[in-house]
Amino acid sequence: MTTTAIWRDILDGATGWLGRAGTVGLVVFLLLYVGVVLPAVWSARPYRRTAARQVLTALLNALQALVRGTRPR
Repeated sequence: MTTTAIWRDILDGATGWLGRAGTVGLVVFLLLYVGVVLPAVWSARPYRRTAARQVLTALLNALQALVRGTRPR
């Protein structure tokens, strides 16, 4: 079984449990978590931690503004 087939099976299962919108939300969350949150915490290089923390702050501010219905800072 190839890696692509494994991922396809996982996403098909998730779609069955969560529905299409829930699966998209889960994938977006995981991509943000792996791409932004983990480097902000675990990177050995200070400049990467700083950059990831700034991106995370900007994303959280935009999310907070979206929830409140205002413009991001």
